[in-house]
Formats: sequence, C-alpha cells, structure tokens
Amino acid sequence: MKHLLFAAAAAFSFVAGGPAIAQAFDDSSFTSYSPNLARGERLFHVGSCASCHQEKGTALDASAPLLGGGMEIDSPTFGIVRVPNITGSSAGIGDWSRGDFLNAMLHGTSPDGGNYTPLFPYEFYAKMKPEHVVDLFEYIKQSAPKSDRASEKHSMLLTRRIFGKNPWRFSFEPAAYDGAGDNENDPIAWGKYLTENVAACGACHTPRNSAFILEDSQTHKGGISPLGEVAGDISKSAVSGLGPDGFTDMLAAGTGLDGSTPVKGTMQRVSAQLAQAPESDQTAVYQYLADLKELPKPVVEMSCEAPRSPVSEPA
Repeated sequence: MKHLLFAAAAAFSFVAGGPAIAQAFDDSSFTSYSPNLARGERLFHVGSCASCHQEKGTALDASAPLLGGGMEIDSPTFGIVRVPNITGSSAGIGDWSRGDFLNAMLHGTSPDGGNYTPLFPYEFYAKMKPEHVVDLFEYIKQSAPKSDRASEKHSMLLTRRIFGKNPWRFSFEPAAYDGAGDNENDPIAWGKYLTENVAACGACHTPRNSAFILEDSQTHKGGISPLGEVAGDISKSAVSGLGPDGFTDMLAAGTGLDGSTPVKGTMQRVSAQLAQAPESDQTAVYQYLADLKELPKPVVEMSCEAPRSPVSEPA
C-alpha cells in the first residue's frame, strides 16, 4: 500500500515540460549497491545530522549516541515537533530498508506513506545523489552509535490535524537526480552540492514567507530560522572577507563571522560537526558561498645570498 501511495504522489506532481519527476523507491531499491562508508561519514558531518537529532543529555562526541533524538521544536507553523531517534537500532531506523530511507530523504515521505514537515529539510536533500544517500544510511546503521530511546509523538497544531493535507507539499516536486553530486573535482560545483543539498544551509539561513515557502531572492541572507533561532547572513557579501582559512578557523572555534562571538543553540552543533568534515569539504563550502573560483596562491618566502664578484676574491 505504501508504494501505491508513493507512486500516486509522483504521478500527481508531474508537470509537462518541467524536470523529470523522481520515481518512488521500494524495498528492492539499491540492494546490490556496495556503499562507501567513508563517504557516508563525510556526508554525516557535512550534513550536521546531530545538530537536530542529537540525543538529549549527550555530548557531541563520536562515542555518544548522536542521533537518539528528543529535541523539541516549538514551531508556530506546525506545533511542537519532537525530533525522532534515527540511530541504527530498532527504535530508530534499524528496520528500514534502503528504499525507506531514500523516500524519506529525497521525497519527504515516511515508510507508512505519511508526509514529513519541511522542518526536516527534504526539499534540499531531494537533489542528493541516491548512492550518496545510501552511503549515509549505511554509515548510520553500521558505524554510528545506537540508542534505544523511543521516539515521541508530535503535538501538531489543531489546524494541521483537522485539515490533514499538508499545504507545503504543493511547492515541492521531487525531481529526478540531475548529476549535482558528480563534480567532486570542481570545488565550486562540489561546494554548491554540499551547501545546498547535503548541509541544507538555506533551510535556516534563507527566509520563508507566511506559507513557509523559501524567499529565493534572499538566499542565505539570514533571518529567524524554522527553529526560532537567529540564523546569520552567510551570503557572498558576508563571508567573502574571511578567506578559506578564516572560514575553517571559525568553524573550529565555534564563533560567528566576527571570529570572537560564540555561536549558540543549533548553530553551535552545526559548527562543531561541520568542523569534523574533511578540510577539503569545508573549503569547498566556503568557495561556493564566497564565489571564490580559485584559492589564493601560497606565498613562498625565499632567501639567497648575492653572488660574490670574482674581482673581490682573494688572490
């Protein structure tokens, strides 16, 4: 039944002349694919999964059950959303198939056919390469620490419960993969993929209108995030003065763009996790945000002695 629902949703959203609509996944999807767990770990850090799914009361530590969930998001648009456990245990996503996880990440649909709210930013993840999504899934299931904490039900606003249909779905059409994640050797293209589709920076740093639709003209300009926190301006004009080293230093120190004010809340966890990603990925994110096509050439200091004149040599 859940696969019929997915197929119906995909058919309903077809628009002639637009991008190819993505087909829903099922339990047989990508079963023969051999995952790259090292890449899955990279994407886990770039995506800062623990920034929302970190288990209450745990430290942001590699040995802790980072994805046990429990954070409450008090959203004026949706009500109180309780972040679920997504560790590899049976209390999390341990019993999910690869198709279930792909549908969640790329279509915003749950294994039982329900629609996730865009507080889970699937509208950004939707353009991830499916193989990369499987890499992430298997890293979480096989390598990340597990938690048996039971996920709690949301307390959605009465209007959401009465009307049932989720209006934000009308602004989201899952498109077929367009090759965005195939350009790792191009730092700008790879940085764009990591920034927009893996880290989903725009989910917090791009303002939304009253219908919860992104204001594309204000991409990365900052505002109040869906979590109710201040999300700063990370557009080109704001970050270009940092330089690549300044950007990675800022993440490592957990500060704002001024290099001294500590970031707080969700952004504190985002900075801490993104700082654990390979420096090349951090730099690619910066290059995309700053529109820096080439990295500054290193300055090489050299010294040498002036040659002595033969005339001055002693006889």
